[in-house]
Amino acid sequence: MSASFLSILLACVLVFWALGAYNRLVRLRGHVARSLQALVQQWQAQAQAVGVRLEQYAQGRETESQWASLDDDALRWRPLTLSARQFLACLAVLQAKPQQIAALDDLSSVRAARDIFEANWQLLLNTQEDLAGESVPPDLQVLWAQHEPLAAERLRDYNQSVRAYMQAIHQFPALLLAWVFGFGATGELG
Repeated sequence: MSASFLSILLACVLVFWALGAYNRLVRLRGHVARSLQALVQQWQAQAQAVGVRLEQYAQGRETESQWASLDDDALRWRPLTLSARQFLACLAVLQAKPQQIAALDDLSSVRAARDIFEANWQLLLNTQEDLAGESVPPDLQVLWAQHEPLAAERLRDYNQSVRAYMQAIHQFPALLLAWVFGFGATGELG
């Protein structure tokens, strides 16, 4: 075999390897973006459902037996309502970029807003019953419970896809392709 044939063969192997590695990075990045969008949609549905239900309570559309008004307990319910709105606003930022890897700042904002939203929910659940009945109406508890398992599953899927993607962009020699083609880092959501 001549040296030129070996160099052509080596160049072909490198090109095909680079093409395969690039396609793998694109596939992993796409999976991260799709799993994030699925998670965002699930969290949006949960926050919107809770927000709508709280608004219905606040407007007094419920019967007397199920909290005719939240006026008496506004201090207890208002933080959950406001944190749901903040959480939805942070999710809207991620929703606006459907096929992009989420920036670490955007993920930090979502993580913080989600933590506040869940903390306000837990605070409300831990409130003692009063003379009017339960601190959280059963239908709102059911509404939360319907969304939470699917959200947890989608969160696990997202975090797994992020780990696979981050591992791929940090492996040599794919690290070089990631650097050349701008495959940026992203983070997990806790």
